[in-house]
Amino acid sequence: MTLSSFKAFVTQRGGRRNGPCAIILILMSYFCAVVGLIFGINELRQLTSYVERNCQVTSVDVIRSSNKKGWSPAWNIIVLGEGSERTTEVKDRMIMDNAFNPKKLASLFAEKKEIDQIYPCYRHRDHPSAGTWGWQWTKPSTLKACSYLFGFLILLILGTALMVLRKIYQRQTNQEREEMELTEPLATPPPPTIAS
Repeated sequence: MTLSSFKAFVTQRGGRRNGPCAIILILMSYFCAVVGLIFGINELRQLTSYVERNCQVTSVDVIRSSNKKGWSPAWNIIVLGEGSERTTEVKDRMIMDNAFNPKKLASLFAEKKEIDQIYPCYRHRDHPSAGTWGWQWTKPSTLKACSYLFGFLILLILGTALMVLRKIYQRQTNQEREEMELTEPLATPPPPTIAS
């Protein structure tokens, strides 16, 4: 894309078909930036508030997902006390948020955790209060949080740069148009000829 075609795209000079595209591109970059920020903050919150325990799988199941559009793996677990002590074990159920289709795929995923085996598991320290998360197999990740926040930053910069360039190019285009209108000679009709 050449600079002149980019200017035309950003400033809507290219006609009606390009105009909304530039605005939609700016809005989508801001929207995706906000989504990345929310996910990044959530992951950071999980990083600072999780409890790690060991969970023994007692049975594996596949249930209908909460949105009824797929199947979710579920495990009945015994949460062992710190250091795999059986003195403070608690029976619980872990349901994965992801939904799979077909049911067989969810079943294959659920069976990755073998019955009577012990695996590390994680949950929010204040669970089950509002805004917390239950048991899960994956540990909150600093890399994941940083990736979301980095994506937020990149998209925010991209959206802002496009908006600023749009304003600059629109101003230049308007100035060029005004200069052309001023420098064009006024079309004057030829003087009338007298017939003799």
